[in-house]
Amino acid sequence: MRGGRRGRRPCPERRSPIRGRRLDAAALAPALRHALAELPDEEREVMLLVSWEQLTPAEAAAAVGVPAGTARSRLHRARGRLREPLAQGRLEGRYLAVTGDLA
Repeated sequence: MRGGRRGRRPCPERRSPIRGRRLDAAALAPALRHALAELPDEEREVMLLVSWEQLTPAEAAAAVGVPAGTARSRLHRARGRLREPLAQGRLEGRYLAVTGDLA
């Protein structure tokens, strides 16, 4: 037998990539809530309809009564405003590695 260690279990994050993503999301949640609250109402509304309600930008536009291009612009601006504070937190080491896109 090789000089391996018996009876040791691997780290849970190594066994389950899903668990690691959940930890990342939990660490990111407070900053995300704060960043969403800082968005202008119009941008937050479209962002939540697309991200949370799973509407397309065109469907979100119809829901809020604006042209599709306006909704896409609001979504683009909202994503940009969210990206900066969330990326800053990762650089400062406050969060675990973020996996996935906000969209």
